[in-house]
Amino acid sequence: MATRLQVVCFRTVTVIAVLASTLVAVGVLNARGARVVSPVSTTAFAAEHAASPSQEYLSRGDNGFFEVRIYPLKQNLIGDTYKFMNNVNAFQKEAGMNIIGHFPDQDAGKYIWMRNYPNQAALDQRYRATYDSAVWKSGKLRGGITETGLAGSNVFLATATKYSMLQSPYVAKPESAMPGKEAKELAKLYAASADGDVPACGRCGSNPFIFEVTLHEVKPGMMDSYVTHMGENVFRPQEAKGIRVFAQLVAYAKVTSLSNGGTFVPENGTFISIRLFADEATRRKQEMAVGEDTEAVAKAAQAAGRAGLNTIVFSGHPSFYSQMQQ
Repeated sequence: MATRLQVVCFRTVTVIAVLASTLVAVGVLNARGARVVSPVSTTAFAAEHAASPSQEYLSRGDNGFFEVRIYPLKQNLIGDTYKFMNNVNAFQKEAGMNIIGHFPDQDAGKYIWMRNYPNQAALDQRYRATYDSAVWKSGKLRGGITETGLAGSNVFLATATKYSMLQSPYVAKPESAMPGKEAKELAKLYAASADGDVPACGRCGSNPFIFEVTLHEVKPGMMDSYVTHMGENVFRPQEAKGIRVFAQLVAYAKVTSLSNGGTFVPENGTFISIRLFADEATRRKQEMAVGEDTEAVAKAAQAAGRAGLNTIVFSGHPSFYSQMQQ
């Protein structure tokens, strides 16, 4: 089933500028000597922003936070991407990373995945265990392929609002974390493939489950009203109609300059929502059941703080090695 990318943009230049500013070299995933974020930079960032506003969603991760990663994806190298990320997923789990899942949106050319940390100290430790390791620097996770198929990164650190179903710490439910028989066979096939060999991946996106990530641009100083509006006026009615609103997150930093050790840039204008659907037919049925007046909804969102009417939506399916499968 095809995925989709929707872009509603009345201020296209603004959106493109915002996204372009966060795209950096794929050095973060270059397994030959790459480092993502040094312990010094993360600690300095945490200390600089220790005196934060009282809102729980601006706590700078004191109660746990999430890392949302969105990579541009080269469509002609999707098999290489799956092979590389299957190896990365297994290795990072062994290194202590709490990975929520992988959700490539092939139609939009994006690779989405998420991790969870209890605090900045844990991020420092896990990054060192991962990106300063001999395994990562050796390049063996590439499995002999020349390109990973990943062409940049857009990385957010975000905390959950009080309305969010997803809270830290994230612990996957057994029924949603166990890959099916086909997925397990694919994972073994990719893990056992010879260096430079990329197995056919016609079934890699066969899971119909949809993981929908939406980025909302919010006006300066209006995140509080926007969080309340989305939590009470938008998502609560949707949940009453059966839509699974998995996460409502507020980004507090972007990670840039990944190939040079990592730099944290304060962020206070991005709201991230995530919804889950069993399949495309279910999504259409549930969205129709909500019966929203789209014009009224857009005006209300703008009044609550959305910057213009900008919305960027990525809809991905779990990869065969993703922890979250349904």
